[in-house]
Amino acid sequence: MATYFKEEWLNDSLFEKWLVIGSDKKSAKCKICQVEFNLSNMGRRAVISHMDGKKHVHKSKPVSCFFMPAQSTSKKQAILIVDQCDKSCAEICSVLHAVQNNFSLNSCNENGLLYQKMFPDSKTAKSYEMGRTKLGYVINFGIGPYFHRLLTKNI
Repeated sequence: MATYFKEEWLNDSLFEKWLVIGSDKKSAKCKICQVEFNLSNMGRRAVISHMDGKKHVHKSKPVSCFFMPAQSTSKKQAILIVDQCDKSCAEICSVLHAVQNNFSLNSCNENGLLYQKMFPDSKTAKSYEMGRTKLGYVINFGIGPYFHRLLTKNI
């Protein structure tokens, strides 16, 4: 007997942020992993199984990078602290650093090559991909709207 997607799952706190109905009523889609999976005969258990999967767990990790103002008499500078050395965190931290320091998009265009030279044994440096076009896109359509919502929410 086939199991169908249940609308009530969308209100479940475990699933509400990432689960949507798939292309048919017998499948579900993960917004985080961008994959569709069959509910088969497992139903809710298939959703939980996806949620517990290695790929979903990795992609669901919060980014562990932040900025702290340094004690400076001239200008407040940011010290980048990275807890988690993975590609996404490195790229997001790089974008935040560029924005906070008013770097031009072109000045960040060759950072990937620089990081590879500086850290030749780092998997993160080897996988780092952030040119000027991706940097601009992430600023305008990623962190910009995020911080705008955050600021307007607090007003």
